Amino acid sequence: MAKKSLIQREKKRQKLEKKYHLIRGSLKKKDKNAEFGFQRPEVGKEKLAGTVGFHERHVFLCYKGPEEWPSHLEAAESERLPRLLAAAIKARKPNLKKTVSTRLFSA
Repeated sequence: MAKKSLIQREKKRQKLEKKYHLIRGSLKKKDKNAEFGFQRPEVGKEKLAGTVGFHERHVFLCYKGPEEWPSHLEAAESERLPRLLAAAIKARKPNLKKTVSTRLFSA
């Protein structure tokens, strides 16, 4: 009997722990969305038409999260992967017939 109650308590504890982690995870996601996503206060306040230059090619790099993104890909203090990508595109620039825009995003 005592063994059964121990198993039931353990299952209940695991269930509560899982629920707690789900709630914490959704709160973290909401916080990030408020800080980096479409829930930011400035979203929708400015007109976007004409604010982006024309580029014939776009290169997207799925890289970590917004906290780790460098302000400039070519910067010396930039992380290695974005810096190498920027350097490779810059080295090939004379051979590229179209303008290239490089963007980072997180998955």
